[in-house]
Formats: sequence, C-alpha cells, structure tokens
Amino acid sequence: MLNFSNNNRLYMLENAINVRDLGGYVSKDKRTTVYTKFIRAAGIHNITENDKNTFINHNLKTIVDLRSKDEIRINPDPVIKNVKYYNVTMGDVDLNEAKKYNLELGLISTFYLLVAMQSQQYIKEIFDIFLERSEYGGILFHCTAGKDRTGMIAVLLMLINNIDEDIVLEDYSESYQNLIPEIDRIKQESIQGVEEHFFFSNKEYMKKFIDYIIETHGSIKNYFLSLGYNEKDIEKISNLMF
Repeated sequence: MLNFSNNNRLYMLENAINVRDLGGYVSKDKRTTVYTKFIRAAGIHNITENDKNTFINHNLKTIVDLRSKDEIRINPDPVIKNVKYYNVTMGDVDLNEAKKYNLELGLISTFYLLVAMQSQQYIKEIFDIFLERSEYGGILFHCTAGKDRTGMIAVLLMLINNIDEDIVLEDYSESYQNLIPEIDRIKQESIQGVEEHFFFSNKEYMKKFIDYIIETHGSIKNYFLSLGYNEKDIEKISNLMF
C-alpha cells in the first residue's frame, strides 16, 4: 500500500518533509508516470526506522544525494538495506559569472541560471545514474530542502519525459507549503545561513531556468544532446518515468 497524503504524491513520513512521488502525471502524449519510480525529497538524514521501511516497501533501490561534502559531513544520509547511495554535488557555482551576465546576486532565479550555465557535467552524471539504476527499482534524489537542486533535476526529468511545462511548474511550486513546518530547523542546520524567502517556490523562479534552456538550446532534447547524450540515450531518458 502506498503511504501518501490526500494529494496522492506527498509521502507521510515520521521525520522527513517534502518527500514527493513523481508518479501519476499524465504526459502530453497521454502516458501516465509510474508511482515509486522517482521520488524527490528534502533531507532524509533524520528518518526513522519506520520511514526506512516505507522506502523499502516502495521498492527504493537508489539514493542520489545532491548536497555538498560539508552538508553530508554534518548530516549524513542513513544506510537503508539494499539501497545504493550516490553523491553528486550540484550547485557549487561561480558567483562572478552573475556579474558577467548582469544577473542580480541574492535571487533564487540567479542561482538556477548559474547552475544551468555551469553544472552540465554534474547534471549528466545524475542522469547517467538514472539510466543505470532505473531498472533495479525506485530512485530518490534529494538535497536539503528538496526545492532548488532537487527541483531543477525534477524539472529536467519531467520535461524530457514530455510532461507539460505548466504541470512541471506546479510540481515545483508545492515545495514551500511542504517546508513551512520545518523552515526554522532547516535554517538552523544550514551551514551557510539562509533567509526565509529562499524557501519560496514561486513558479516564475523555475520558469526562468526553463526559458534559459529553451532560448540557448532550442528545446529540452537539444539540451540533453549538448550534455553528450545521443539519440538512443535520449529515447531511454524520455521513457524513464513510464
């Protein structure tokens, strides 16, 4: 039995928030994404044994941790039986590039654009893991709040799987409401310090990320080609959620 809340995607766990399944979405070509194949999440370092069992019962086989080495050192992920763990640090960007492109520092959307410009090799590494591990069972990918780094990967995954952009942005926007109960705790655990507005998940933030990719590459498919994937690879990636 799937342990979801009434919105049918939010996992009801004892000690983790903003853990959401990417199943149940209908693509533009009328296919429906499969539940438990991909889970997006905030930090899972405090999960209980019951939470672990929930993941095991939902056939979780892979965790992709998008956090930095320092974040992991302070709050390492737990070991879950028969689940393989990967760390791909995503989001270490050169802020000097913001000045070069006349981007305003301190904005969430600026961070997203810098990731799009600078983190291609890490994005490809993440999708390489998705390709390698999807046949074994469910994949959970997460950062600290499950909104920014996790959000960008979820957006790319959903778009390349032909999910409508409006649906993709709606999924992104759900994070803030899910995070509200734990914002103070996350702020205390943050190694860099963070103000509350950084937890907002307004659609326009991620829309700028998507628009940048389309404007610079022409399409999401072309973006994946630019990462080094061939047509056969992209065919596989575009079916990962089904």
